[in-house]
Amino acid sequence: MLCIVWGHTFPVYLSPFIYAFNVPLFFFLSGYLTKEEFDTTIFYKKLWHNLIVPYLILGLSLNAIFIVSHKISLISLYSVLLMLVGVHSMGEIIGCSSLWFVYTLILIKVAFFYASRLKYGIPCIGIIAIVCMFAYNLSGNNNMAWAFTNTFIALPYFIAGFYTSKPAFHKVASAWILRYQKTPLIVKSCIILLLIGCTFIVSSNNDNAFLFKGQYGHCYPLFLMGSITGIGTILMISHLLDGFCNRNCHLISIGSIIILAYHLYVLVPALKVLNYYIDKPLIDNVVKFGLSITILILFIPIIMLTKRFFPILLGSRAKK
Repeated sequence: MLCIVWGHTFPVYLSPFIYAFNVPLFFFLSGYLTKEEFDTTIFYKKLWHNLIVPYLILGLSLNAIFIVSHKISLISLYSVLLMLVGVHSMGEIIGCSSLWFVYTLILIKVAFFYASRLKYGIPCIGIIAIVCMFAYNLSGNNNMAWAFTNTFIALPYFIAGFYTSKPAFHKVASAWILRYQKTPLIVKSCIILLLIGCTFIVSSNNDNAFLFKGQYGHCYPLFLMGSITGIGTILMISHLLDGFCNRNCHLISIGSIIILAYHLYVLVPALKVLNYYIDKPLIDNVVKFGLSITILILFIPIIMLTKRFFPILLGSRAKK
């Protein structure tokens, strides 16, 4: 979640770097944590409680804030329709906003569920998604900010994450993983710095990849390369910090949907103040990174209260 919030601060010179991997990482991890479900009733029951109900409640709450602030006009009521069909926003009218992540994940899980029942179904929907992604981006009409079109670019990362979690992958990669675990810290740090450098260079040449609009930037190979090196960087950093994870990290993880829904209400006012007083890029980047961490910390008590008094918003994650 840190990468998502940090990306929304649009730090000077670092936005292309962050957007190269923060959204692909989200869907890669979602795929990695996905367990195959073969019973239709159980699948939709889990989908309803874990994603659809939280999405509807949180989405309606965002729309309610927008409607009240716009004096309940016909245009503001249109925001509810945009939320229900998974549109991020349209002009000044808010739709599902950052909850497009959840809407897209719902679509992906449904497509994945039915594809997994067919022989070669999963690779096939991955190929179809890539073809549709290219068609959409080359059409010249790729500013829709719609969760459906975002599915094309997010689905391959979900599939990659899913296959990475399989025993067959671990069997093949076990020797490399063991070798990395035994690598001295200084060597690990050098590898991480090298990957960060590669991601920065590649993303700088590709510009911003706005995945909320289904866009991969100027060049898909550059985007693909940057997303792979970026995801690898975060996974390696996570491995180094594994021993430092605590209850608060766990709370942020299970409450990510709450952070997605409401972090902009804290972030936007704070950025207005920071942008007024700070005009030096280096300080801007450091302060915005610190602000992102601060926002995550501020959400910890909110997630704790939600888990205790309104667990429906967290689905099965509330039991963890």
